[in-house]
Amino acid sequence: MRRLPSLDTLRAFESAARHLNFTKAANELHVTQSALSQRIGALEDELGFPLFVRRGRQIELTQRGGVIAAAMGRAMAEITRAFSGLEEIEAARTLVISVLPSFAARWLMPRMTRFHAQHPDIEVQVNAEGRLVDLTTSEADLALRFGTGRYPGHQVDFIMDDYVLPVAEPALLASLKAEPGKLDAQRIAQLPLIYDSTVNRDASGTDWRSWFEHAGVANPPPSTGLRFSQADLMLQAAAQGQGVALARYSLVHDDLVTSRLVPLTREPMLRARYDYYVVCLPEKAQRPAAVAFREWLIAEARAFMVTRDKTVPPVRGPAA
Repeated sequence: MRRLPSLDTLRAFESAARHLNFTKAANELHVTQSALSQRIGALEDELGFPLFVRRGRQIELTQRGGVIAAAMGRAMAEITRAFSGLEEIEAARTLVISVLPSFAARWLMPRMTRFHAQHPDIEVQVNAEGRLVDLTTSEADLALRFGTGRYPGHQVDFIMDDYVLPVAEPALLASLKAEPGKLDAQRIAQLPLIYDSTVNRDASGTDWRSWFEHAGVANPPPSTGLRFSQADLMLQAAAQGQGVALARYSLVHDDLVTSRLVPLTREPMLRARYDYYVVCLPEKAQRPAAVAFREWLIAEARAFMVTRDKTVPPVRGPAA
């Protein structure tokens, strides 16, 4: 059985046969034209017959050269398909998710170990983004959004609803001689309030003014307290005793469980006008990784809502 020639000489021949031009082949392989000619000459010497016919500045394949070139073309096409298949397999097991930073840090991340336990073959990249990404141009496959659910041209699945309640660090209440869960809205209005500035620019109904209206306070205090551009920062400030935060329950649940933060009132919570949704383009919706994550996320959210609704005060509807 004839021994296969070296890969260097075969690569030189394949490129030259495809271009029928030594200069172009040399440039493609990043070698000099002289080096390319030497490799093809070495291959011809090893085979014992010419592969090209030189006609002035042009070259043509000999009959035997044409047979080898056709076989190599088929082989290279098969190798290319194999590598493309590997890339598709890799892409199928990778999922990029765009999530609001505070929701990512306080609700999604503590649960991700359960997703990895169920789907160890899926690699998830979480992009924490405060802006609303355009999925037609973004690298994200899915987006978790807090909004109305109206996203034309996308597949939209409801995740869960949410509510807001005032919370504070226990020591702050102790310094004010106030007991957790026993303050009315008028008393809360007199405390140092801190703000998530983003909710004042949307229609989610999760701002202090909406809550005071919901609680029946006719003249809510002016918005003069500390302001933060992310809910997570606002809740960290509250946990450090800097004031009272109006928190979405989904973001503050773990702090309530550990008593890092405590509710100020037993009044019914205010339902947000926005809900959480998972959004994706229709052409990506049926990717196995996307389906697996979406189904897992919806199941996690349902379990969370069941637990929440058993442990929190009765709920009023959203503010008008």
